[in-house]
Amino acid sequence: MGLRERALVPDASGGGACPRAPERKRYTMNRNAKGAIAVGAATLLLLGGGGTFALWNDSANLSAGTVDSGQLTLEAAAGNGTWYTDEDLTDEITSWGNEGAGYAIVPGDTVYWESEELTITAEGDNLSFAFLAELESTLASDPLFEGIEISLESVDQTASNPNIVLADTVTSGNQATFNPNDLPVGTQILSVSSDEEEVATYTVVISVHFDDAVDGLDQQLAEFDLTDAVLLTLQQVILP
Repeated sequence: MGLRERALVPDASGGGACPRAPERKRYTMNRNAKGAIAVGAATLLLLGGGGTFALWNDSANLSAGTVDSGQLTLEAAAGNGTWYTDEDLTDEITSWGNEGAGYAIVPGDTVYWESEELTITAEGDNLSFAFLAELESTLASDPLFEGIEISLESVDQTASNPNIVLADTVTSGNQATFNPNDLPVGTQILSVSSDEEEVATYTVVISVHFDDAVDGLDQQLAEFDLTDAVLLTLQQVILP
């Protein structure tokens, strides 16, 4: 038989047999599947608004009063300070000049400068600080000042204040424990030991070194103008 014969069923009219109609298949959805679709639709409705479940919530502003901060300020007295040839500050340089007009430095020399009086005001229960000195940035990049190095040698309290005390000194071993963590080795860190506003006066001694790495006639008969050239910073320090 080349083709599959279709099954014949008796004709209700008695007129013979007629082909049986193909059986129609019905698919019944599983109850679990129906439930999953319903839950998914409900979830989409909840998420459709803002992407989160709309649960109850409320907020209120609370009053915590006020919090006050302390202070750390530096004021320099007018004047040009005093120059010395030695670190003990015994041999004063009374005048500067070349060609016989006064004291003149040469490569390899180090001279020392003591500032006028500095007044600091410090207030804060956990306040520590240090003095830092450097050559003002525009001069540091000036070719004339190439080889001129300045360093903070000492900090001296001129009017005693027992509530501002030496807390620590920076060494190569503990340098990284402070914040800032790049304070020069030898920096003295002072701390306020009271919760009151404390005022103290200081002088600082700064060394100025003329590097001997010069060549030929470089920087001969030069005048190094240090007016407003030394940048002194009163820097807060966080102790470890």
